[in-house]
Amino acid sequence: MKKPLIYMLVCIIICIPIFSHAVDYSSLTDDELLAEIEKIQAELIKRNVNRDSESQKKIDSTPFKKIGNIVSFGSYEQDTDEDNGKEMIEWIVLDTKGEKSLLISRYGLDAMAFNPFTEKDITWEDSMIRKWLNELFFDMAFTEKEKNAILLSYVSNADIQGYMYYNATSSNDTEDHLFLLSYHEAYDLYFANNISRMCAPTDYAIEHNAWHGYEPYQNLDNKEAGMWWLRSPGEYHNSAMNVDYDGSRAELDYDRIYSMIRPAMWIDLKSSLFN
Repeated sequence: MKKPLIYMLVCIIICIPIFSHAVDYSSLTDDELLAEIEKIQAELIKRNVNRDSESQKKIDSTPFKKIGNIVSFGSYEQDTDEDNGKEMIEWIVLDTKGEKSLLISRYGLDAMAFNPFTEKDITWEDSMIRKWLNELFFDMAFTEKEKNAILLSYVSNADIQGYMYYNATSSNDTEDHLFLLSYHEAYDLYFANNISRMCAPTDYAIEHNAWHGYEPYQNLDNKEAGMWWLRSPGEYHNSAMNVDYDGSRAELDYDRIYSMIRPAMWIDLKSSLFN
C-alpha cells in the first residue's frame, strides 16, 4: 500500500510547492503516511476556506457611482518601503455610464518614457507605455477578481482626441484595459480647470525620476505637482502631449523619463467584486 500513498503525497507536493520536501516519506509507515496526507489535506482545506472568505468580501459600489469621489481599488508600491507591502491605489471617479465608472489614479503612480527614442513616429497604439500598462502594471496592481472587473475598453485615437492646432497624425483606435487620457478628455471633458488637472507623484514615482514642481504649484491636496503623460501626439516629431505641473498644456519627447503615469480605466460595477 505504501507506493500509492507516496505517489499521492508526491502529487500534492508537486502541485503545491509551498509544502516541505524535507520529509523522507519512504521511511514512514502506512499509518504515518496516512497521517501526513490528512495533515496536508487539513491545511489545504484551511487555505481554501481562507481564500473563499476573502472572495466573499465585496466592495461597496456606491462611492464608485458619484463623479468626483475618491475610491480605492488595486494596490501598487507607493511609499518606497517594500517591506510593508503595496499600498491601496486611490482613484478619482471621472465619469459614470449605467453600471460602469471611469477612474483615473489620484496620484502619479510611476514615471517612465512614453517610448524609447526612435526615428520612427510612435503613436499610443505602438508605445511602450501602453504595453507596460496593460501587461506589467495590470498584473502587478490587480488581483484576478479585480482584473475581471476592469473592462476592455474601446479607446478612440481619432483626430478629435488631440489638440486641434497641432498637425499631428491620428492613429488606430485600440482596445485596452488601462489607458492614458487623451488631450480632449483631459482638457475638454473631465477636468474643469488647470488646478483640477494638477497631480502630485507618489514617493515611489519620485524615486523613479518623476519631476515635481516648485512650492507655488501645488495640487488640491497641497502637494507639489508634476507632469503626466497623455496618449495624444505632440506637435513635433517624437513627442507626446502632457499635462504640465501647473495643469496647462505641454508636450515632451517620447524618451523623457520624468513624466508621471496616471492610469485610467472603466470599471464594471456589475462584476462579482461589487455589491
